[in-house]
Amino acid sequence: MEISVREALRRPGEMIPFHLEFSLDPMTVHADPVSFPGQLVLDGFSMGLEEDEETVLLSGTLSFRWESVCARCAEKAEGENLVEFQEEFGRVKDDRYPDRYLFAGETLQLDDLVSDQILMDLPIRFLCREDCQGLCPVCGCNLNREQCDCDRSGGSSPFDVLKNLHLDDE
Repeated sequence: MEISVREALRRPGEMIPFHLEFSLDPMTVHADPVSFPGQLVLDGFSMGLEEDEETVLLSGTLSFRWESVCARCAEKAEGENLVEFQEEFGRVKDDRYPDRYLFAGETLQLDDLVSDQILMDLPIRFLCREDCQGLCPVCGCNLNREQCDCDRSGGSSPFDVLKNLHLDDE
């Protein structure tokens, strides 16, 4: 996806509005599949910088819905995010600004910007709800929907030997 910055470059210092609606293919995040139902919406302004005619400032919001699998119970997890951003695009690479996106001509390619904003704003672990009880480690029932009589208090674990480990303070 791209936007034209012809007007922003011709009229530095003026904020030129833009609005994009687009769909996004599913991706894998933290080894989990994530899909994006509906349209993602990118709204904002582009502005050519008066002091540097080779740089465009882009600011705005990205709103999107996501769906994945709950890390605790394997049911559907979903959410809605609104991300505010302000990023620079430059025609030439500048080591003083390593996070600057590059562009050529009079258009900005926004794929990397959108991906970066989504990845920074998605949760590290997808949950169907904050208080999800997960699955019983013994029988596998979903503890959000039913309770079981399994004994989850003990059992052997390869880490049981650590209980007897005594560290000397020296």
